Amino acid sequence: MNCRMPRVVVTHVPALASSLGQGVKMPENRLRILVACGAAGGISATFNAPITGVFFGVEIILREFSVDALFTVMLARVGRDTCAGG
Repeated sequence: MNCRMPRVVVTHVPALASSLGQGVKMPENRLRILVACGAAGGISATFNAPITGVFFGVEIILREFSVDALFTVMLARVGRDTCAGG
């Protein structure tokens, strides 16, 4: 695996999610969750580590635990697995 890949995933995927959320005038708290979902999906896909992706998104990006945020990030990770076929 290329050493730059994790850095690209952690920066570009959440940036794309943030741009999408800003484009549809999403509230800031929901925008942060969307960015965490992007980061969790990217980390999960890059390292094939679904639980790590969820905790990265919640702990590093959101910096707080809430049921809504944890459920949404986990749902994004499951969606990534479904689309990737495994």
